[in-house]
Amino acid sequence: MKKKILDSRYLIQIKELDDFLISSLDSYLNQGKLDYLHGAFGILNYLYERRDEKINKTIVPEILAKLYKYGKKDEYGIRFYNTIESEYTQGYVFCISHGQIGYLMVLLKFYSIGVEKNLIKEIVSENIRYMLSNKRDPEPTKSESLFPLKIEESVSGNTSSRTVQFGSRIAWCHGDLNMLLLLYRAGNLFNDPNFTVIAQKAARYTCNRRIVENTGIIDPHFCHGSAGTAQFYLRLSQLSREKCFYEAYEYWIWQTITFLDYPKHKINNSSILQGLPGINLTLLSYLDHSLDWDKLFLIS
Repeated sequence: MKKKILDSRYLIQIKELDDFLISSLDSYLNQGKLDYLHGAFGILNYLYERRDEKINKTIVPEILAKLYKYGKKDEYGIRFYNTIESEYTQGYVFCISHGQIGYLMVLLKFYSIGVEKNLIKEIVSENIRYMLSNKRDPEPTKSESLFPLKIEESVSGNTSSRTVQFGSRIAWCHGDLNMLLLLYRAGNLFNDPNFTVIAQKAARYTCNRRIVENTGIIDPHFCHGSAGTAQFYLRLSQLSREKCFYEAYEYWIWQTITFLDYPKHKINNSSILQGLPGINLTLLSYLDHSLDWDKLFLIS
């Protein structure tokens, strides 16, 4: 309705949709299905876009209280276990598509409009603290991820252990770009330079990752290909003064165009994540940086 695609004649249908989604959100939270693409936080993002005052004053605070209670809290911080079964979704996963970073991006949207600011700031800050406790220092001779992809925790008797898994991908869906965007956004909203300093120190290292061995990029798709990576760098360049972000943006835009010239990359898929729509929208944004279609993917 904000875009004037629907008018007031559809208010009844939208109210019915709201009720269904709020009920589904409560069910997802009870099951621990938190995933942005396939679970609770995708619906929570919809509620943010609704900007309904009653929902923001009554429903959202209840949801956030339930989320906080669900989270695991200890001396390392807070984190949220996603129960959706998949190698890339289940557990304490740190990415925008299926994990903690996506959750926090949605929460920061509510923070920006004044909803439950104290609770959201605590959740975001404590979750970032947990992720940063597992960050590794950059090695001059390597170009690998600095931030964890996934952490598995187990308890046997009185002994607990953590297994930290790092990935080598740079993409919209996973990888260090996700964490850099979160740090910049949280740092700006909370007026906390500590977060932005960490992001700045990792920026040049991340921008220099361009070969397939340390990016995993082999196609032009949005999800985990060059288009999504390019769009991510565009948004990072707009949040910070790091020149390398825009340089990397232009590199991956032209890499996307190059991929499209390869016969082996002939694309028949019509999905936005792994087909031509996502690629074409990214190229349109090169002509007009103000296009905000990518807010659907939490990066604008």
